[in-house]
Amino acid sequence: MGSSSWRVAGALCAAGAGALLACGPSLMTPEERRLDAALDRAGQGAYPGGARLRKLVGRAEHGELEDGFIVMLGADTCYAVVGVGDARVRALEVLVTSPTGAWLAKTKEPRRDPSLRVCAKVSGPHRIGVKVSGRGDYVFGVFGDPPAEAAASASASVGPSPSAAASTSVAPLARVCEAIAGASPFERRVEAEHRACAADADCITLKADCGGLRCAGVNRAHRSAYGQPLDCRGYAGEVAARDCDPQLGLEAPRCEAGCCVSAPVAKP
Repeated sequence: MGSSSWRVAGALCAAGAGALLACGPSLMTPEERRLDAALDRAGQGAYPGGARLRKLVGRAEHGELEDGFIVMLGADTCYAVVGVGDARVRALEVLVTSPTGAWLAKTKEPRRDPSLRVCAKVSGPHRIGVKVSGRGDYVFGVFGDPPAEAAASASASVGPSPSAAASTSVAPLARVCEAIAGASPFERRVEAEHRACAADADCITLKADCGGLRCAGVNRAHRSAYGQPLDCRGYAGEVAARDCDPQLGLEAPRCEAGCCVSAPVAKP
């Protein structure tokens, strides 16, 4: 295994609130600026409208390298992890593990510009493991909701006032959605106004009935309204042989026609 030279972007640059790190162009070499710009393009492609929450700069010097870094991720929140290598880097691979050490996601094949969608189940330090083939410079970034949006989401999780909820940006979209009915005590009702969205990143997936037969999409700003588990005591109906958890790769939250849905993941 080769050695590397790691430095967290921001050690020589100003760090903003919420660990948003950025370097001024004057502090970078031309090659660093090129990789930085390529990273931002890749990040916007993987997480449209998102912000770079963490950046790491690395260099492989002996042909093969395994290393990683730690980043704080929030529960029930999705992120994109992207990497970019220079022309000397043959391939990059990524593995993301939870605070307990369980793996959450990994790249399917080595690439010079890998991109990985990760949805954290719990808040805490997650490890981004990296494997590098080749000798050269590379950068990795974690992209997610901009800090201001994350703060608004955190505020929503403790229960906004009715007037505050009515003033959110999703309210004008609510009329195009339909409520998901809870026809029995073992089914969850999802309000129409809680499904409005503008992008996939706005949505989360939740279990809509005790049997796991239906999954529902909800705007993450309203997730606190569905934090209470379904009361399945006495349920004796059918149980699905699948799960709504997006990390299992069967269902994924999507924004379709302005409404959050849980869509089956197409098999490759």
